[in-house]
Amino acid sequence: MSVAGDPKKQIVELLQRHYDIRRVAGQSIFDVNSKAELYIRYSKDLGGGKFFFGVGEQEFLSRSGHNLFVLLVCGAAEKVVVIPADVLKELVAGVRVAHGQWKLNIFSEGPRLLLQLAGKGKFDVSEFSNYFDFTPRKYTRGYTPQIRLHVPPAPRKERVEPRRLGEEPRTLEEKLQTTSRDSDNPDKFERALQEFFSELGLKARLIGGPGETDILVETPKRIVVDGKSTKLPSLSHVNFTRIKQHKLANDAEAMLIVSVGFQPALVRDAMIEEAGLVTVETLLTLLGIHRALPMSPLQYAQLFGKSGLISDEHLAELEAELEACRNWLEDASRVLENMDFEPRSVDEIKGRTDVNSQQTGSRRLSAEQITQALAVMAREPFNTVSFRHGRYSLRFHPEQARERFKAILKLAHEP
Repeated sequence: MSVAGDPKKQIVELLQRHYDIRRVAGQSIFDVNSKAELYIRYSKDLGGGKFFFGVGEQEFLSRSGHNLFVLLVCGAAEKVVVIPADVLKELVAGVRVAHGQWKLNIFSEGPRLLLQLAGKGKFDVSEFSNYFDFTPRKYTRGYTPQIRLHVPPAPRKERVEPRRLGEEPRTLEEKLQTTSRDSDNPDKFERALQEFFSELGLKARLIGGPGETDILVETPKRIVVDGKSTKLPSLSHVNFTRIKQHKLANDAEAMLIVSVGFQPALVRDAMIEEAGLVTVETLLTLLGIHRALPMSPLQYAQLFGKSGLISDEHLAELEAELEACRNWLEDASRVLENMDFEPRSVDEIKGRTDVNSQQTGSRRLSAEQITQALAVMAREPFNTVSFRHGRYSLRFHPEQARERFKAILKLAHEP
């Protein structure tokens, strides 16, 4: 490129090869073919593939009604994240503005590209990497890339050797990913799906065979499940009439089709036929949430009983429950750190946590949050704090209290 050493200008020149680009406001807002606007922000690599951006609140809100996209240049014009304004607006809702800007961090974690917001966690933005589609969202909603809450995989206690060529997949994740693309052996995909539903706590029976449903989820809700393995990127046709017959024959309440992806026309047909569609990628996200925090099978059954495409957006309630659990554990740990063996009131403990928040830059805890954490920790089986005459005190050192939490949770896995 002709503008060496200036990635922000480089990306503008790159876009000018494909679009009519002109500056419309300040040094960062650009018009694209009079159809969209770009808000371009740049960050150099701060080390280890980490980037820090400031998105101006006033600039963003003043242009958000113009089909705005926020374009984050991560060190070089070849590494760009493009996020529609309505998506980013949902993400920053409730996030504190510092010096007129929302602060965003982007970094890599394995194959994933993550966006971190203070107080809201990490979000997977991999699908928006170098995604230059400026079609208005109202025409693409439901079929565009997804931002999802990042759920870290459970740590492995033992070293796992890489799978050799031709070796059968070992983990459920590998089975789902591999068998869903093996259209020559559809029965393998069916078995992987039966294992998946069973791990979620649903009673799922493998049936298969000509004229039969692949899997019948029997409780807590009867759902016929049809697995469609394919070598193609997405599925374009489903025989809904046949699946409806399976639903009737098994006295089921809902029908669900699972595959690697679905064409938009098929998604529309599924809504008309009152059938559910779910991708393997969404199942993997759900499996990650479940392994971090098991949910009620009733919640899963309700999810799989929906019509149309079941996407990561439908997992928001489960992700929120997981995040609330993580937040509670974090709050409880901070409360413990600001207590001692002297009996103290909630107001005294709050005063201590407020000082700690100011010193560390962490979010402040309300009196209600502190009271809720103390109430749980003061009861069996945790019993890590004492409560007498309206005052709380430690029964263990904070580190010992955390170890007690871990030990009690470990007991739940023992027969």
